[in-house]
Amino acid sequence: TGEFFVKIKAQTYLPFFKIWAGEKAYIEDNYFDMGAGEERTIRVLTDTQPENFVFNSFDDEWNK
Repeated sequence: TGEFFVKIKAQTYLPFFKIWAGEKAYIEDNYFDMGAGEERTIRVLTDTQPENFVFNSFDDEWNK
């Protein structure tokens, strides 16, 4: 299992943000709102490589 740190910065309000990093991933903080300009660094433990991580929120096109 690899340990990765994902840095996120919201350009605008980001509702219900989440990271997918594999079925067995441990994600230190997931499913949260972010205010405009807010930054977070999230610790992820997974066998999935970072280029395969998926990031989305309720503000994405799939939810409109």
